[in-house]
This record gives sequence, C-alpha cells and structure tokens, in this order.
Amino acid sequence: MKKILTEPLLHFAVLGALLFIANGALSNSGSGDRGEIVITQGQIEHLAAGFARAWQRSPAPEELTGLIRDQVREEVLYREAIAIGLDQDDAIIRRRLRQKMEFISDDLAAQAEPTDAELNAYLQAHPDAFRIEPRYTFRQVYLNPQQRGNHLQRDAAQLLAQLNKQDAKTDSAQLGDALMLEPAYVANSLSDITKQFGARFAARLSELTLKQWQGLVDASPAFAVMADELKLNRHRFENCLKDDKTDLEIQKDRAEGNRLGIKSTPTYFINGKMVVGTKSLEDELKTHLEGKKN
Repeated sequence: MKKILTEPLLHFAVLGALLFIANGALSNSGSGDRGEIVITQGQIEHLAAGFARAWQRSPAPEELTGLIRDQVREEVLYREAIAIGLDQDDAIIRRRLRQKMEFISDDLAAQAEPTDAELNAYLQAHPDAFRIEPRYTFRQVYLNPQQRGNHLQRDAAQLLAQLNKQDAKTDSAQLGDALMLEPAYVANSLSDITKQFGARFAARLSELTLKQWQGLVDASPAFAVMADELKLNRHRFENCLKDDKTDLEIQKDRAEGNRLGIKSTPTYFINGKMVVGTKSLEDELKTHLEGKKN
C-alpha cells in the first residue's frame, strides 16, 4: 500500500482529477448567469408599452409572446457576439458609446446649475464677453463751413430753431448743404461711428439730449477718416473740399437726385426702374437676366 501511494502515476492521476473538478466548478460559477436568460415582468410591460405606442392598441397574447421570443433571441445573439469579441474595434459601436457618454455628461452638467455668486464671479472675470457696445440712431444736417463762411454760426442757430419747433414738419434731409455721408443712421455701433466720423464726433454723441436737435459738431474729421480709408492724398483731398467747384458739383448731383426721387444710397436705375439697396439690386439683376433668357 505504501508503495502504491508513492507511485508518480497515482500522483498525476489525482492532480488531474483535482484540476478537472476545479475547472468544472469555476466554469459553472462564471457561466451560470450567461446560460440563463430571465425576462422580468417589467421588461414585458416595457415591450407591451412600445407595441401600444406603435400600433395604438395593446398586443394580443400571441403577439406579446412573439415580442418576448424576439427579446430572448436578441439577448442570445448579443451575449454570443460579446463572447466572440464582435464589439471590439467596431467604429459604429465606439461612436454610439461616445454619444451615450456625452448625453450623460450633458445631463449632469445641466443639473449642476451655477449659483448667483458663481455667475457674478465669472462676470467679473470676463466682463468684455458680456459688454454691449453702445448704439446710436441719429439724423444730421450738414452746413458747409467754406460755403457759409462768416454766416455759419448764424445759419446754424436759425436751422436749429427751425428744426426744434414742436410743430415742425420739415424734412431734415432737404435742409443744409450737400454731404457725402448719409443723412440718417439707425442703431449704429459706437465703433462704426468712430470709423466714419472720428473719435471727437463719436464722443460728442453721448453728450447730446435725446429727441432734440443740437449742434454744432465739426464734420471735417469724418472726411479725414474717409480719405485715409480710401488711401487718398490728404493734401489734395483737403484742397478739393475747399474748392468752390466741388460744392457746385455736389449741388448739381443733389439736385439731380431730388429730381429723380432718390432718398438714400445706394440707389440704381435699371431700364428706368429705381432699385434701392445692394440686395435689391442683386435680385433685380437676376430677374432682368432671367427675363432676357426667356
């Protein structure tokens, strides 16, 4: 007996048996859940509710049985796909999982509403991101200093008195001298006004009283800004402004615009038809060209 117990072959057989038993125990404990598919009452109700939403009625018993059978088949195929690694290195699955994680993170972020103190601290740290630039709406009447000469102050005072009359019905666009700028500006930002008229003019706007004509603001810086933007020779430009011939040409163009009924720029005429604005011009040209093709 002692000799048998010391046989290497017996030792090998016993060790093999122990390994077999251990492997069987581990396999049963690890795959018990995988070998059984349980469809709960909650899942059945969920399947029935989905059927009702799609067909506007409750499923018949055989239909509900078919839904459950399909759910079981889906679970079987899902588990087998996971078991053989079909979920690995799949771009579509990775993208879908990413979307789910983003939805979860967005929901969590939405639930974490900042406090008033946090909002105020963020505002103090980033004031420029929330600062709204002032905007101005105004009309202007230009008096040419070269043309008015010594009568400029007198003419300005008379014009202000006329415009500020409570019952005044005068069209301001028809008053004053010719001007290369628009007679009216609506909701223009302070930076845009500064670019067109200069910093002095823009600063003066904030000092004016609402709904009241006021003066006198020197418009010459606005012309200087325009000259620089157009890369004109400043000396020649200023001499042109002082030249009486320039006033005559502007007056001539203004009279022609009034005769044609032009109220704003840009205004175009296509085959005698007035077109106002660049967008309207594009539409009109398109219609005109399509008409010629037909």
